[in-house]
Amino acid sequence: MTGRQRTAAELESVQRSLRRLSRGTPHPEFRARLRSKFVGDAIPCPARDRWWSAPWRIAATAALIAALILGPGSLLNRGPAWRLSSASGSGAIRIDGRAAPIDAPVEIARRLRPGADVHLPAGAQLDLELPGIAVIQLVGGSHATLPGSPGRWFGRSMVASLDVGEIRISTGPVFHRNRLSVTTPEARAVVAGTTLAVLRQPDTTCVCVLEGKVAMIGHDSADSVDAGTRRSVFGRGGPPLVEPIRPMETMKLSMLRDQAARKLGR
Repeated sequence: MTGRQRTAAELESVQRSLRRLSRGTPHPEFRARLRSKFVGDAIPCPARDRWWSAPWRIAATAALIAALILGPGSLLNRGPAWRLSSASGSGAIRIDGRAAPIDAPVEIARRLRPGADVHLPAGAQLDLELPGIAVIQLVGGSHATLPGSPGRWFGRSMVASLDVGEIRISTGPVFHRNRLSVTTPEARAVVAGTTLAVLRQPDTTCVCVLEGKVAMIGHDSADSVDAGTRRSVFGRGGPPLVEPIRPMETMKLSMLRDQAARKLGR
């Protein structure tokens, strides 16, 4: 007889012995106590307790709770989106590598998502509005990345980039709770509520401030740009150049400020 056959025979013998045992009747008090524990889920379960107390189980539960809280919270936190006010001029705009005629504002608006890569021909201009918060003009010949939308309670920072050309910005009455940064290869302009322009030419970035104050952070320097001032930093190095804002810049930014006052309120 093999070892497996002996084991099977021994098990069968034990089963026959158990079947011959008389069935006892449990004491009524024991039955009542057991039933109470069962209904109240008070019977110890070592396997369950070990599973619940395992570190990975605690971490997974915490992650699930966070997802349930933050998921709907992210939707509720979503703030207003940038919208197209006007598209003027001539030519075709390239948005994320695809052309859209300047005289097709519905198509342009549909494709202007946060973070979109935008190339404007020399004869075009885009005006964007973030309701109650800011207006932006993207000037002809510019290549820029659009900023995202700020959250209502958290995630209120926005970032745009400018490779070449000019972005003009004027903020509204509730902008003070937000931050908008415009980055170029030479510098970063941090807007905290003002009317300004960021200009990018090869190897040079300029920030022109009509009103308010803007922080300008370069590779080797950081300073604020005051109202009525134009500050330039250079990729080749050297000290920044600070000078009065030019008359044409003053005129263009004043027009944008008036436009923002009408659209956003002051």
